[in-house]
Amino acid sequence: MAKGCIIPCMDKKKEKAGESAKGKRKRLRRGAGPMMAQARRDLALAFSRLGSAQEVEQAFIDFLTASELRDLQARWLIFKMLEEGVTQREISRILGVSLCKITRGSRFLKSPRTIVHRMLAATSGKPRSEQPEDPAESP
Repeated sequence: MAKGCIIPCMDKKKEKAGESAKGKRKRLRRGAGPMMAQARRDLALAFSRLGSAQEVEQAFIDFLTASELRDLQARWLIFKMLEEGVTQREISRILGVSLCKITRGSRFLKSPRTIVHRMLAATSGKPRSEQPEDPAESP
């Protein structure tokens, strides 16, 4: 294992000459699956314990590249625009994203059990009584 490397699959000896970055990511995911799953849980816990929206926003800036942050923002805008009734083609034109990405967002909104509904409701400014009922809160 390379000195200081905590992920075994990133060992320099195992890298193939000319291997694409995408191939390296796949190897990383396979070789470090349990570690990556734990990291996801740890991050979720850390984000849930931040005290304010400003701290979460700063965490986004600290953790994500400018490109990753733009992608996350675009994904959020897709959800919001779909929820407001904007057509998929119009969203594609406005945001410059593919219809495939928008369709994925549309599928999430069709399922009443996604967290996206609660997130949208939290930012809509509507009183709780006007927001769609959360199935997880039903008896």
